[in-house]
Amino acid sequence: MRDGATVVVGFDGSDDAARAADWAAEVARERGATVHLVHALALPPIPLFDHHGWTVAELLDRHEAEMRVRLDAECARLAARGVAVSVHLRRWLPVETLLEHAAKVAAGLVVVGRHGAGASHLLLGSVSAAVARGAPQPVAVVRGARQTAPPRKALLAVDGSAAARQAAAALARWAPAAEVLAVHVRTPESDDLADGDALRGWLTRAGLTGDRCRPLVAEGPVAAALLALAESEGADLIAAGRRGLSVWQTLLVGGVSEKLLQLAPCPLLLAH
Repeated sequence: MRDGATVVVGFDGSDDAARAADWAAEVARERGATVHLVHALALPPIPLFDHHGWTVAELLDRHEAEMRVRLDAECARLAARGVAVSVHLRRWLPVETLLEHAAKVAAGLVVVGRHGAGASHLLLGSVSAAVARGAPQPVAVVRGARQTAPPRKALLAVDGSAAARQAAAALARWAPAAEVLAVHVRTPESDDLADGDALRGWLTRAGLTGDRCRPLVAEGPVAAALLALAESEGADLIAAGRRGLSVWQTLLVGGVSEKLLQLAPCPLLLAH
């Protein structure tokens, strides 16, 4: 199998995870990619007075058997759509499990639900946010009310950075039929693309040309402007670069991609 022909999906059996798997399967089918459903097995909640005398090992074995049934059922459901699917279960932490498996199979895309595999929230955000920060591959966070797959109307956030160029490449690869609204929001730090000709030139160099790509220069706070345009344009995918603030700075003051993770009305595609 060629590098990048695998889509890795974090799956914990939740409704969020099922929606992420559905989205990933449709995107993968259009691109001829294989889907890997990945689950990180953790110790389930143990009732204080009703654990039947089971040891921790026995509880894990029972939990693993139940999850394998659910994974196999999800695999069969997606395979019925004509998608090549395999399942992978590991007794380890959710973020590390997804990142390590994606690296092992040279995945081209990692997909998580709004709360990520395990739905556990960390100090610095949910598992999905931690995966989006840490994965070298593009990461799609499937959230919001509009979850059309494959995407048909995409918004690309353009700030001239290398990360934005990677987001453009990921968008071209995983949503090749989508109409693209490429938006540059003027800021004091980014004047190079503040006119239409400069923005069109950047898009041409990024490989996004033709009638399907429309450039737009906008004003206002960056995240708010992008979110407003995504709503008004009916975007079913937002693509953006993940860069800038350190983890602790992001925790304290936020960042554009963090706000998009929390508020986007549709799936979000982040790239480094």
